[in-house]
Amino acid sequence: MSGPTPRPPIAARAAEAADTPSSSSVDATLNTRVAALRPSKTMALTDLARSLREGGADIIGLAAGEPDFDTPAAVVEAGVEALR
Repeated sequence: MSGPTPRPPIAARAAEAADTPSSSSVDATLNTRVAALRPSKTMALTDLARSLREGGADIIGLAAGEPDFDTPAAVVEAGVEALR
């Protein structure tokens, strides 16, 4: 009996995504220093979160930007109490 093939950990997939050039790669012929630029790990994580979300995973992406929902009231209150 064979189950689904295990997927590598998210960190490994993010690292792989960061090393893979995207379709929106920068034209390195503009400047020789551009060729030395490494892909953004933040954008790799954002792209990974998007692909996981599109695959049906329940993902909250916190790699780039801010969440698109308000901070829960209990968290706000805990922060206020911690500051007092």
